[in-house]
Amino acid sequence: MKWAIAALLGLLLAGCAQTSRVQNEPVQSTASVRASLEALGALFEQPGSPDQSQSRLVVYRVGPDNLSGATGVFVDGTYHASIVQGAWSQLCYRPGPVNLGARQMQVGTRAKDLFDSITALPLIGGQIHYFRVMQENGYPVLKPVTQVQALRDLVGARQQMHTISRVAQDCIRSVSP
Repeated sequence: MKWAIAALLGLLLAGCAQTSRVQNEPVQSTASVRASLEALGALFEQPGSPDQSQSRLVVYRVGPDNLSGATGVFVDGTYHASIVQGAWSQLCYRPGPVNLGARQMQVGTRAKDLFDSITALPLIGGQIHYFRVMQENGYPVLKPVTQVQALRDLVGARQQMHTISRVAQDCIRSVSP
């Protein structure tokens, strides 16, 4: 019995010694951790048109608004991205009717179950569809905009990179005749 207590005490002391050693190791500073978690990537460049079997969606959030946090974008109920101010994201999707949901999210708060808004429209194969996050009555709404307007808005916007789309498909480039 004494040897069992001695063995247990030895294990506990060894565990304390390990814990002590780990606690004394240098810890990465918050600044270096933040630097390795870059949320925004490349500046916007106009994407090529997709194949007729797909539509390309470009969603972006630029300009002044009072929305705090990120705007979650959902395609037919499936999560695509969280767009912060000054950012854009894209995906390829099947042509036809689609529901785009928007939900404002703030770090540290409980996620909502419902969307703040839903934009329903048909997607046309072989085309790029642009959607700008706009604020209406304090909520995010995904508004379709013309290519001309989007290209003006997207100057200086950077690609949202910190999340992984559960929707995006590989984009098939259109082959010119």
